[in-house]
Amino acid sequence: MEAIKLESVSVSFGNFLALDNVSISLGTGKLLAVVGPNGAGKTTLLKIMAGIIKPSSGKVALFGMMPAEYRKKNRIGYLAQQQNLNINLPLTVGDVVYMNLAEIKGIGKNKKRGMVDEALHNVGMHEKKEKIFAHLSGGERQRVMIAGAIANMPKILFLDEPSTGVDIVNQDDFYNFLSHLARKHNITIVMVTHDIGVISDYVDEIACLNRKLYIHDKAENIDMDEAMQKLYGKTGKIITHKPDNKSCFRCPFKDFNLKGLQ
Repeated sequence: MEAIKLESVSVSFGNFLALDNVSISLGTGKLLAVVGPNGAGKTTLLKIMAGIIKPSSGKVALFGMMPAEYRKKNRIGYLAQQQNLNINLPLTVGDVVYMNLAEIKGIGKNKKRGMVDEALHNVGMHEKKEKIFAHLSGGERQRVMIAGAIANMPKILFLDEPSTGVDIVNQDDFYNFLSHLARKHNITIVMVTHDIGVISDYVDEIACLNRKLYIHDKAENIDMDEAMQKLYGKTGKIITHKPDNKSCFRCPFKDFNLKGLQ
């Protein structure tokens, strides 16, 4: 079943056209990378999918429901590019994850603590639950923030520049971790990134966006040189493709160890 479907979506802010006639279809449990230059509308696209803002025209559906309707019955995970968390506060790793559950009603504290433990296990950080968040490495902090985003057990996870703060040496492990998370837990992940040169080995599909959708295809089918030309060149014919729902991971990583991500 399609986890996310956009049909002819456009978004305007006053006279500024942020997205122009974008159509995307993404199957359940897939990892999609959205790439493009600054100002291309990538974060806007993410917020449209998540139901944070409404399109000026077109349709958006999450598992066949409008985002607002879906969020009433289900939960999504969303990790913004800019975090409002003051890392100078003496918060533990467990505290940071728990903050994402604090306002959820109808769930007791003991249940929430169990959800925190499970989320930290899923990202390989449970052994550091009592560590001070500010003392972690950049990659570890990002894993904790993702644990917060998945603590409410969402079926869909939206990540805006999740590799921010992760040093280049550990980026491979970080992207391995995200692909593992999608496969093992069947979470549909949409990730905005600037890392055009590295993500093609780790994701199922890539959407090349510069206000218009120029390419959307399986990662293995995309010529990144062509994508760069279309995204950063002066002209480019719009090419859209509705991927099928067959698994197309290029790197299975069957023995991937979450604890290997430092």
